[in-house]
Amino acid sequence: MLKSVPSQTTIKRWLREQGVVESPITCADQAYYPALPSAQTAVIFSCDWISRYLPGGEKVYAFHTLDLQTHALAQTLSYDKSTEAACAHLLAACQQIGLPDLLRLDNDAAFNGLGFRTRLFGRFVRTALWLGIELLFIPPGEPKRNHDVERVNGLWASNFWDRNIFASRQALLRKSPQFLQWYETYAPPSLNGQSVAQATRQHQRCQLRKRHLNAIPQELPLTAGRIHFVRKVSATGEIEILKELWKVSRTLSGQYVLATLDLRRKELLVYHRRSMRARSHLVCCYEYEIDEAIKPLSQEYRRRIRCLNMLDII
Repeated sequence: MLKSVPSQTTIKRWLREQGVVESPITCADQAYYPALPSAQTAVIFSCDWISRYLPGGEKVYAFHTLDLQTHALAQTLSYDKSTEAACAHLLAACQQIGLPDLLRLDNDAAFNGLGFRTRLFGRFVRTALWLGIELLFIPPGEPKRNHDVERVNGLWASNFWDRNIFASRQALLRKSPQFLQWYETYAPPSLNGQSVAQATRQHQRCQLRKRHLNAIPQELPLTAGRIHFVRKVSATGEIEILKELWKVSRTLSGQYVLATLDLRRKELLVYHRRSMRARSHLVCCYEYEIDEAIKPLSQEYRRRIRCLNMLDII
């Protein structure tokens, strides 16, 4: 007796589960992308850099950190994009425009400090955790997910760099304050007619002081905190976090998930939300052993909210 032939839908599902074909939702424009919390929930900054060449071929990097609510901007100039330069910028930004609850950035080695080893936490990550900042890494190869600060990079290039000729480092350093002075008067469309300076005055931020800088140890421990990663699930149902592959689900192939590494609990939690109308949920949870002592967060860096609710974010 002949067995019943499976339906076309069933065959397609089997093929998707085996990674032979991809689901139509693998298109990034169709997959739901996790949203950020509102300005009333958290202080969120975004960080990135842009590079240009001086006469003679010397490269210069402009690091920018942007307050996503007020559009207040911190800038530092460097002649490399090393971890040391990134850390110096982070500390300068926290002095200039304040301490964020959440800092969004890309996966540049200067920020994640990975190298080729797994579960290796660089100085930038350690500095952020020491200050009570939660980091949010966007998906690799998708700079549009950091579009706010990317737009500032473009403003700096078109309204400052392209309109000047810098014969030397000294000439660049002399003129660089002109951009920040102009930027204070700039009125981004999202501020509804307000200038950056006006919006900044309405929202006070806690700023890093000199005594805080002096208290940061040279050998930074790992501080209890959280690091977040938005990742797109592969055809095999996996995501990569800090040089390691983690199984999520083949049924989520092509979908974005939010992975949260909780250092205090030593757990990796993966959340998913299929659409804006759907409910977010925890997909899986893994133990994440770290062969290093975890220091509790200092009382002076504890925020008004103890911990961001990731189900609200995603």
